[in-house]
Amino acid sequence: MKPTTQGTPRPRTHVLFLLGIFVATVGGIAPAAAEIEARYYANGQAQASEHLEIKVKKVEASLCLFNACDRQAQTVTAEVTAVVQSASGLKPGAVITIKYDHDLPDRGWKGPRPIRVLEEGEATPAFLNKGPGDTYAPAARGASFQAKIPPEPLYDEPAPKPEAPAAPVSTPASAAPVAPATP
Repeated sequence: MKPTTQGTPRPRTHVLFLLGIFVATVGGIAPAAAEIEARYYANGQAQASEHLEIKVKKVEASLCLFNACDRQAQTVTAEVTAVVQSASGLKPGAVITIKYDHDLPDRGWKGPRPIRVLEEGEATPAFLNKGPGDTYAPAARGASFQAKIPPEPLYDEPAPKPEAPAAPVSTPASAAPVAPATP
């Protein structure tokens, strides 16, 4: 006589569970990307010779086949829509050319975040410095095309001293309150 199995076959959920643990463990071993502190970006924005609002008209990127390159040259044509600060005398309505390299870092990259690729029709703040010829270049690395970052105090700056407590105010005897007379 042949032995029979009773019940239904055991589901393979334990295999999926072990696969999930493996993926989570291996994924946790891979190094995560590390970025520089925000104060360095804020410093780059503060030192930019041009703080503008721009509207991107055209974006040209160098050719990168099969993602085999580690950076891509970007040439952006943009119209200045507002000027917060301009050392070169830019005015709203001016058309400028911005040239920069967009880095394509590997997994585990440590360092400044790449300057992002702008898109045609996009309106964005721009922190720039004058480049060669009639071109401009990003001044704050990965924070060149974003809102202004508030400055942070540097570690070597002394902390502000607390104010001394106010001295108690004494009331002269002649100014002491008098209780009203009762009738």
